[in-house]
Amino acid sequence: MTLIRVILLIFFVTGCSITGLFYLLIDKSHRLYFRLSRTFPRGILRISGIKLVVTGTENIDPNRAYVYVPNHTSFYDIPAMQLSVPNRMVMIFKKELGRIPFFGWQLELGPYISVDRKNPKSGMKSIEEADRLLNERKYSVLLFAEGTRSKDGEVQEFKRGAFYLAVKVKHPIVPVTIVGARERGNAGGRFKIVPGTIYVHYDKPIFPPEGNLGKKEELELMAAVRNKIIENKERIENERNH
Repeated sequence: MTLIRVILLIFFVTGCSITGLFYLLIDKSHRLYFRLSRTFPRGILRISGIKLVVTGTENIDPNRAYVYVPNHTSFYDIPAMQLSVPNRMVMIFKKELGRIPFFGWQLELGPYISVDRKNPKSGMKSIEEADRLLNERKYSVLLFAEGTRSKDGEVQEFKRGAFYLAVKVKHPIVPVTIVGARERGNAGGRFKIVPGTIYVHYDKPIFPPEGNLGKKEELELMAAVRNKIIENKERIENERNH
């Protein structure tokens, strides 16, 4: 069954990517592209047999920009965020993804932000671009603060990039907890699509302190966001087990 789902996903992703490239050519406002960014995850989750349960969106003002920081355990985290987020959101993605035919091309040409993890200057450039999109376009930004997917499902240590960005531009950080995505996408430590439910919880935004802030304040903000994600993860898992 996984093989059939994978084949359907390949055709669906390719079709959406080609449509996205066309939209980028005819609509510089990205209105059509963002509309497609809702269709894309809905199709991904439906083909995969995955249901999404979303809570906490009442904490989010759809008319303002945020820095969203979720935990990261599966490739399903991105469609879960795309479909559930209440406002327009762009992602920071690895430069290597841009080389994938059609899918990577539309990422590169779209409003998303490419970063070369091997190049520190690229990291600073991506933060500057995120700053511009937050302030000029009022797009929210998605950052996986762990840097890569957790192999054991536990929340890894955070990197400072998301918090440096939030402190720099003074936008609130939203701790987002995703539960169940790892079981849907890499059960048993290997690739396998397992139908089921993914839970996404948006907590209350955490605002950076006012004034000039340094490394100490960034680290305190980082700890507060990570602890909130862990707290909500444990709560959701306990609720699922009862």
